[in-house]
Amino acid sequence: MASLLIIVIFIIVIFIVVLWRRTKRLEKMLWEIKLSLPLKGSPAGAASKETVNQGPIKEKPQSPAEMPHRILTVREKSEETPVLHERPMKLQVEAEPVTTKLRRELWIKIERQFIENWTGIVGAMVMVMGVSFLGIYAALKLKPFYRFIMIALFSGFLFASYLFLRMRSIWLKVASWVRSSSGAILLFACLGAGSIEGLKWIHDPIYVLMLLSAGIAVNLYFGFAGKTQVFASLHVILSLVAIGIAPQSVVTLIITGIVALIGVIMTYRDRWEHHLLVTLTAFIVFQFIWYFSQGLSPSTISLSQKLAGIFVTAAIGITACLVHYRKLYAIQKLELLPFIAHLINWMYMATGFILYSTGSKWNTIILGCAAAAAVILSRYARRLQIRWLFITDSLVAQSIAIFALYTLCRWNVDWFLIIAMIYIEIFLFLAIMTIEKEIPLRRVGACLHYLSGLAVIIAAIAYLDYDNIPVVITNSVILSIIIIIESLFHFYSTKHAVDDTIDFTYSQQTEKTFSLSVGGIIISLFLLTFFAYILQYSWAGSAIAAIGVLFIFCRQKFQSNGLAAGLLIFLIGVHIMSWRHTYTRLWADIGGIAIYNLPIFAISLAGVAFSYLKDLKRYIRWPCIYIFTAHLIFFSYFITVTISPYLPGVLWIIMSVLYLQVSIYLKERSRDDEEKGEPHRFILHAGCVLVLLFIIRHIAVHMQPGPYIGFLKVRLIIEIFALLVLSYWALAKLPEIKGNDVIWKIHPLSWEVFLSFFVFTIALEVPTKWHPLAWMLLGLAIFFAGIKFSDRLSRFRLYSILLYWASCFHVAFISGSDPTPSIKLKDQTWVAAVMAQVFQFFYMIVCYRQKGLYGIDFPLSFTPFRKLIVQMQKRQTIWIYYPFFITVAFFLFWTFDKSVLTLLWVMESFSIFILSIILKESHFRYVSMATLSGCLVRLVFFDLAKSGTITRAIVFLGVGLIMLLMNVLYNKYRDRFDKS
Repeated sequence: MASLLIIVIFIIVIFIVVLWRRTKRLEKMLWEIKLSLPLKGSPAGAASKETVNQGPIKEKPQSPAEMPHRILTVREKSEETPVLHERPMKLQVEAEPVTTKLRRELWIKIERQFIENWTGIVGAMVMVMGVSFLGIYAALKLKPFYRFIMIALFSGFLFASYLFLRMRSIWLKVASWVRSSSGAILLFACLGAGSIEGLKWIHDPIYVLMLLSAGIAVNLYFGFAGKTQVFASLHVILSLVAIGIAPQSVVTLIITGIVALIGVIMTYRDRWEHHLLVTLTAFIVFQFIWYFSQGLSPSTISLSQKLAGIFVTAAIGITACLVHYRKLYAIQKLELLPFIAHLINWMYMATGFILYSTGSKWNTIILGCAAAAAVILSRYARRLQIRWLFITDSLVAQSIAIFALYTLCRWNVDWFLIIAMIYIEIFLFLAIMTIEKEIPLRRVGACLHYLSGLAVIIAAIAYLDYDNIPVVITNSVILSIIIIIESLFHFYSTKHAVDDTIDFTYSQQTEKTFSLSVGGIIISLFLLTFFAYILQYSWAGSAIAAIGVLFIFCRQKFQSNGLAAGLLIFLIGVHIMSWRHTYTRLWADIGGIAIYNLPIFAISLAGVAFSYLKDLKRYIRWPCIYIFTAHLIFFSYFITVTISPYLPGVLWIIMSVLYLQVSIYLKERSRDDEEKGEPHRFILHAGCVLVLLFIIRHIAVHMQPGPYIGFLKVRLIIEIFALLVLSYWALAKLPEIKGNDVIWKIHPLSWEVFLSFFVFTIALEVPTKWHPLAWMLLGLAIFFAGIKFSDRLSRFRLYSILLYWASCFHVAFISGSDPTPSIKLKDQTWVAAVMAQVFQFFYMIVCYRQKGLYGIDFPLSFTPFRKLIVQMQKRQTIWIYYPFFITVAFFLFWTFDKSVLTLLWVMESFSIFILSIILKESHFRYVSMATLSGCLVRLVFFDLAKSGTITRAIVFLGVGLIMLLMNVLYNKYRDRFDKS
């Protein structure tokens, strides 16, 4: 108690210091204003002259609204002498900054509130504390009853002082606070008579409550008589505090309710929002104190306590709710304080009902009636033109209605049905707000509508059980009804252009900004959920196809962009679900697969036909083309894979030709079809995907050893057929197009695909020992093709060099090291190697003569290839001849006996020397000399030691003759070497 008194005194001292500083500042400002005014009796001209000489005049600061920026003109005039030069003088008026003025006004408001209200409140509190100290002191001298009489007499003395002071207007405010102090002291005395030790002299609870009620009644009267929110709030709080200190029971709860009800009724005098907030907050705080101080819980609270709590909560909440339904609040603009007070009242009322909830299933009916009453009140508020109140109570009614439907679980109603009913209720709210054109409420309703729709979808998926047929049928019917309702509302909103409140804007920088409705996406999710419920039936494909085609047609008619996006999701989802169902339930049942999946093609075909978007002014066909192709791929796979694992790939590559032809046909038929969605482009893309899928499946599946048809492998037949198809792709002439379509530009690279598959086929089907010969034959073929069709296939010459290198590598490092000899000539590895080297030599000559590395071009700009070609052109002989020389050297090493190897290498060195003379390339001579030197070293250190006599003689004679011949040729053609 003493600490509280010290705090109050400290606050008062601080307030006095602040007031003193504020007074000094006001005196200073007043003095400056007096100095700026002209003295009495001074001539006007002198005053004007003095003002002009002193420079700009600073006038009294005014608000910007009262004083706009002005320029005052003062002319000097004199009665005695004429004015020779009359110059207008501009007086600058300095306006006070707006922030400074607002800060000053706020401080003045706080100061006034403190002086007028809080000083009185603190004074009353200090006086009650003084009386309590007096009572404690009197406890040592008097009995409790006499102490009560003493405090009551002191209260009466203060009330008499109030009656005396109120007769003078100057003391009227002080008189009001004296009266409030007397009421507070009397309430303290009544409370102490039955609840405070030292003052307690009544022991019967009934009489204690009667006396306390009398003190409360006096306080409430004083609060009402005060005619201000401060006095009313003060006495209500004092009354509630007094009841809170008293022993708690149902009676105290009812008395508290009466006190709070009277406090709320006081607000009907005027717009007392502060008092309403204080009263409601104090009452809800008391409810929590009353509830938890008795240790109550949902399991221990009695029915009488629940009913009493519900009764007082409803009485106060309804009374407080009706406060704002008066013409006094008839204004269209939202007022923040009344809105907060009204909203907090609903929150407190809901909190109270939850606190005293009985858990009865009949609460559903009560809550339904409450929601209906809130709707009626909101309509009444709109009739009174209190718009913010109409919006608030409409939302409150919606919340109560949702909660009422939630309590249907107490009636053992299925949860999915409850969520569906909540969805229907929210939809009705949204529809009504749409018809009435209540935009804010419609936006809120739209958000709730979509959230409830998602809740329905989640609940439907959670309760999906194919074994429970009745539930599946019931939920399917409910989903059908919801889809019909959602679709009709969406089409209505789109047609009447009222869907802007539920749409968000999706911008395409390259095209045009258009709205994308969330409703269309929700519809697609409902359709997918419905399809999940009927998925197991054989007619599900036909049913969902009919529904999908209908919605695609309606989308085109109503031009709903949101539904377009939703139907794209629907298409993808339907196809994925059908593929999964086919794989898990219909495997190997060709008839069932066809019955189930064939109708689904109609959805994507309808999407291709009815894909015009008015906002973009063009058809958007590519999604449905891709989806159709994907479904065709899976459908053909499921139909044919059980017959033969080779059939899906063959069907895919056949379909690729059909796609190619359709693409060419559409392009030739319509030269300028950008508005029509350019279907030829995307059909060509799909055809390329089919080719790619065939190649992947061929590598993954067809490479395994398979059956034969006659003497031919099935795999080889497929490869030959694929080569024919790929050649058809490569030879196809595509019409020219505008734009930068990548697939259209890289179509010439179909030859690369054909060539790569050809090489793969050779590697797979030709025996390994014959690979170098096959590479050389293929290399020569494409080399001559590159020469013949240099305008289109010049790059083939580069690919031929790659095959030439592959053949050389194979002969040098694979063929010569084959450890599997055979008595049959055709199975000898060296036979294929020799034949390959013959063709290598022929290719080397032809490539050098035809300048195979010059004039090579690519359909696209491949920078790395171009750099490689430039380097190869600079040293063409190195890239062409040296691989062959290395191949021959290694072939000789692996094939012939070591005793004659030196002679063979010397012969190869001599050949290189002859080549240097013909080509006039010095590096060949250097290589031949280096090779010859190595052979001489081998001749001395190897052949002399390990060769036989005859062999040694032959080798030495051969090497000597070749070296002499090289010497003769060198001397004869020395001039060529000098020129080189």
